[in-house]
Amino acid sequence: MILLEAHNYIIQTTLADKLAKPTTLDVQFVDFDGVRFHLSTPDRKSVLLLSMSIRCWDELVNYGVHDVLKREYGAMVRPQPEPDYNVSLDVDLDQFPPEGDERDAFIKNFALLKRHALAAPFELAFAAQKQLEAAGSGQGEIMALHYRDEEAIYIQASPDRVTVIFSTVFREETDRIFGKVFLQEFVDARRLPTIQSAPQVLYTTHEPPLEIRHVPGLVDSEDVGYVTFVLFPRHFTNPDIAASTISHIQLFRDYLHYHIKCSKAYMHSRMRYRVSEFQKVLNRAKTEVAVVDRKTASYSLASLPRNEDTAFIAAASLTGPQLMCFFARLDFGFILGLFTCNLPFQDICAMKSVFLSLFALALSTPVLSVSVYGQCGGINWTGSTTCDTGSVCTELNSYYFQCLPGTATTPPPSSPPSTTSSAPSSSACPSARTKFSLFGVNESGAEFGNTVIPGVLGTDYTWPSPSSIDYFTGQGFNAFRIPFLMERMSPPATGLTGPLNQTYLSGLQTLVSYITGKGAFAIIDPHNFMIYNGATITSTSDFQAWWKTLSNEFKTNANVIFDVMNEPHDIPATTVAQLNQAAITGIRSSGATEQLILLEGTSYTGAWTWTTSSGNAAAFTGFQDPSNNFAIEMHQYLDSDGSGTNATCVSSTIGAERLADATSWLQANNIKGFLGEIGAGSNPISGALCSMQTSGVWLGALWWAAGPWWGDYYQSIEPPSGPAVAEIVPLFKSFQ
Repeated sequence: MILLEAHNYIIQTTLADKLAKPTTLDVQFVDFDGVRFHLSTPDRKSVLLLSMSIRCWDELVNYGVHDVLKREYGAMVRPQPEPDYNVSLDVDLDQFPPEGDERDAFIKNFALLKRHALAAPFELAFAAQKQLEAAGSGQGEIMALHYRDEEAIYIQASPDRVTVIFSTVFREETDRIFGKVFLQEFVDARRLPTIQSAPQVLYTTHEPPLEIRHVPGLVDSEDVGYVTFVLFPRHFTNPDIAASTISHIQLFRDYLHYHIKCSKAYMHSRMRYRVSEFQKVLNRAKTEVAVVDRKTASYSLASLPRNEDTAFIAAASLTGPQLMCFFARLDFGFILGLFTCNLPFQDICAMKSVFLSLFALALSTPVLSVSVYGQCGGINWTGSTTCDTGSVCTELNSYYFQCLPGTATTPPPSSPPSTTSSAPSSSACPSARTKFSLFGVNESGAEFGNTVIPGVLGTDYTWPSPSSIDYFTGQGFNAFRIPFLMERMSPPATGLTGPLNQTYLSGLQTLVSYITGKGAFAIIDPHNFMIYNGATITSTSDFQAWWKTLSNEFKTNANVIFDVMNEPHDIPATTVAQLNQAAITGIRSSGATEQLILLEGTSYTGAWTWTTSSGNAAAFTGFQDPSNNFAIEMHQYLDSDGSGTNATCVSSTIGAERLADATSWLQANNIKGFLGEIGAGSNPISGALCSMQTSGVWLGALWWAAGPWWGDYYQSIEPPSGPAVAEIVPLFKSFQ
């Protein structure tokens, strides 16, 4: 990805050139957003006039743009701007600092003219947030900047955040598709520990976010998308961080559309390359024709029957050359068009042979190379094992080979043997171990497409397949966690305290009934990270009411387990604990008194941070459950950053090591634990499972993840041929 710069490069280079050699100048240009600039020397060579015209100037005036520009440029701001422009600066080149960093910074500050102007409403919102936080309630004004035709930025301060909403227009269907994929990466990337503090990003199409639905003039069109950024005080309390936040967020729209265009260009180039390679394959197709005496047939294909229903009747009336030409006509169909069959018999047969050869090639899959970072091998892999030039097929694990940059020394096996890893022997764990009461998989699908609300079933999200449940129950698995989205279950228009969406609820109920009908346990999981409709859930009363309503639908099914919330993050552990307690109260008050309740902590409920940086250990004691039937759910991945995005584990013992402190905490507090997600790539997880069973405090574990839409994701355990099926299924079975 390329990060666009906040400063204008033309202004920067022009000023630098003018300082080196003063000359007369008269240059006009326009940037990505239609902002017009004019650089000129109307009076003398050493005084440069810099003028700017921006579409939303009148709105910026209301938000204090004059004060911001006076602060940045002082007396250089002209009282009256150049005609047809909104603001003008007199830049005296003789007043510039001498050569060095100070001069470069001075030049760059002029190149930031547009950035400084657009900063005014952001600075106003940041100041308003501090006032609202001190007051403890209220909402700031929604500041709108219509900086492009049909597109705008909306900014609003709240007591705990500043919300920034971009409306953007996608002119083509492909742009909407690329934009959706691109924005999903923003959502998924925040799972990485290194960027968990980044602003939250939400995306909707057609229907604007709740915060601005009452704003007049919104465009109601499928071409319009809305991107919401949630800025917390950590993103703007420090002045330097605030300046960086403003600089980057202003460029988001240009950044998004720039990379959409780059992605389309890359795909087009790849398509052209594939077509070119396929043409080379076709060009190599040849036929050999024996040299024999030739006889000539002279009949017109146009005079022969075109209706294939009468083909055999017509053929019966033809003999000799006519019959040969007729069957040539049938073979070629209408591909050759009106063609006079004035060819020797052997040439007709030769053409038929060539055509059939080319047709077979067209129907077959050509052996083409795999682009860099694509999959090129592994157990059950049936695709190409040849990498593009400059990359080599590298074994990451037995199930996943990847094209990585470099030069091959020895070629990898073209078809890794399709084997099933043997289950660890009983000696893998001491005899004194507690078998899991719950063991199974996460069944993903209903939480997919979380940037498209409500989304379309089968397009944006799906429900897991009953055949997947059948497979795992047949293997002895007895627990299935079902992630879903709260916004689809409780539409934002009516909020958490409103009625449930009966269509989406029915999908969940159908799957739950199917699972529990087989004697297994269904774990219902709002997969929202303690965020609803773009805002962190903080109201314990609303959350309690929501869980009371939902649990009421399942209170008579003893095989249902309630997972309060998937992976809260960027929230104090004490707040998450209070919300968990509210959920317990709501669930039990609905009459669901028998079912197990699972409570997750902040910091993505990671086991490895439970007793250290997360604060969960101190906050997650003292829960009050009248049924005394709850457990602490933790998640743990075994790659270097614990995110589950890398197929390479740290070591063969890392699983047990990362669970050790959490296990000790559970034992010390006499609390049961449950590992709701575990995932690994190249190394087995038997050490982690063994340590859990020998501790006596873990109820069980679930693999992440099954589900019909994972494709070749290395942790997919979706039967029959998900990359993790052959290794993980027998391993899990050995710990039943």
